Amino acid sequence: MAIDFTSQTFFRHPARSLETLRACGPVVKAKLPIIGTVWITTTFEVSARVLKDGETFTLRNDGRLAGLRWWMPPFVRASANNMLTMDEPDHRRLRGIVDEAFRRRAVLGMQMRVRVLADDLAGDLFAAGAPANLVERYARLLPLSVICELLGLPSTDRPKFIAWANTVTRLANAFDFLRLFGGFIRMRRYLEGRIQAARQHGGEGLISELVRINSEGGPISDSEMVSMVFLLLGAGSETTTHLISGSVYELLKNPTLRDWLMEDSSRESRGRGVSAFRIPGAVFEAALRAQRFGAGRRSTQTRR
Repeated sequence: MAIDFTSQTFFRHPARSLETLRACGPVVKAKLPIIGTVWITTTFEVSARVLKDGETFTLRNDGRLAGLRWWMPPFVRASANNMLTMDEPDHRRLRGIVDEAFRRRAVLGMQMRVRVLADDLAGDLFAAGAPANLVERYARLLPLSVICELLGLPSTDRPKFIAWANTVTRLANAFDFLRLFGGFIRMRRYLEGRIQAARQHGGEGLISELVRINSEGGPISDSEMVSMVFLLLGAGSETTTHLISGSVYELLKNPTLRDWLMEDSSRESRGRGVSAFRIPGAVFEAALRAQRFGAGRRSTQTRR
């Protein structure tokens, strides 16, 4: 299938590319950068069947993760050994532990703190001048800042952790893949150190909760804890980055919807597909300024 998943054409018009995939059938052979040839399911029904039918579609081959390339270093293999790549009963075991850890962390209680982080980042958008790069200075930083808060990382460590995370969540070519190795190694060593610190001194945050659950008999290893953090980075950071930048881009294209939202900010959490993350007025200001400079698409375009 001749679709370049790293091209600007795909990023700017993903729906058009996905429609092309669906037109080829419910299961399509395609090629991804670095990973190589894969099979992609293009409909909800087929995707649900593949995910739920563990007897037919296993994620493991003699206990080893299927599809993992032989040349990938051990630390990448270990990090890929997470909840999403587990068959039953291991998937259910890890899912139950993570659900319990998130329940104890009281994630919903973080709402006001997330709003403060969002407002602070919005207020700093023009610190480096105008126009502002909305993706790099807001859409990417906000979810990573929230994840640092969720994990309970020391405030002094967060800038370097975010810098490492930026290297492991961007993968578009061979050069990015090489940079990813260094970020993986540093982050893995750091997270292993945080697990040991939580085991010795306790603390707050998701890492400490996972350690407490383990000490209470919860069957999760240190390696699985680290892999869980990498999974959180991929699922929580990248998804939210695209959601925020995509939402602002759509609002720029649709002034009526933008004005409707800004008239009543309470509509954010229930309004027609708009990001559940609060998008402060300063973010719209940044996007509108960029648009006046003729860079609206560039500043709101998600980059990987």
